[in-house]
Amino acid sequence: MIRRLALLLPLIALAGCDPISEDECRAGNWQERGFADGQAGRSVAVLEKYAEICGGFGITPMRDIYLAARTQGLGLYCTPANAYDIGRNGNRINAVCPVDQAKRMAPAFRKGARYHDLTEEMDAIDREISSLKAQLAEHFVGELTDVQRAEARGIRRDIRSLEHDKFRLSFDRRAYDGWP
Repeated sequence: MIRRLALLLPLIALAGCDPISEDECRAGNWQERGFADGQAGRSVAVLEKYAEICGGFGITPMRDIYLAARTQGLGLYCTPANAYDIGRNGNRINAVCPVDQAKRMAPAFRKGARYHDLTEEMDAIDREISSLKAQLAEHFVGELTDVQRAEARGIRRDIRSLEHDKFRLSFDRRAYDGWP
């Protein structure tokens, strides 16, 4: 048993994000697995990995059933609405969709990706504002010299400028909020 597991570990690592266990191989629910893999946008190559892993247990996947169900799952993956969500989450679209569907997905993906990028910019501004406010709280309290007051005014000016930038970005981001 240990020897069999040692042989299978590299194959499990190759299977990527969804390795298959011996119990799953034996259950043989290839329709469910195919649909889930399609919906997740996984490559058909993952079936070959399942075949390698399950072959170690003397089991052969039901290829036709898996592929038919994967095609149905891809129907949910290969949509503009899903492409928007993928972009908005900062991920990339897997190259598993038919060309015509991929073309329809591209504008939605770009819109979602732009929303994500603007959100990242706003988050960076928030971090910078927090850092500047911490500087004010730590270094500019009590009696201040003229130089320190001038520095504190400069930091407050920077904070206001950053808050303005964040507001502008949040306004711009509205144009990318949601698909269509």
